[in-house]
Amino acid sequence: MQCFTSSAILAAMSDTKDGDEETQQICNQVKTMVEYNTKKTYEEFRAVQYKVQFVAGKNLFIKVHVGGDDYLHLNVFQVHFSDEKRLLHVLTDMGKEDPFTFF
Repeated sequence: MQCFTSSAILAAMSDTKDGDEETQQICNQVKTMVEYNTKKTYEEFRAVQYKVQFVAGKNLFIKVHVGGDDYLHLNVFQVHFSDEKRLLHVLTDMGKEDPFTFF
């Protein structure tokens, strides 16, 4: 007998979606943490694309345009049933066409 847990289904990542107001608000909330971690200040900080992975909360993978040809990839965890956001990872030196997946 095989047993399959719902975590396999819940861990699937969504298709890429265009940045929206909710995703931009999340970016605004973690911007200070991103600047601290990258030791840079960003005048432009715009969510252009994102993916979602539902776990015991929500993992968001967000492509952020930070000016010129420069992009960041963010991994932000939103605690289940909470507005708390945790910046997990930042990938720097990314470009517009760089794909983003789990990191």
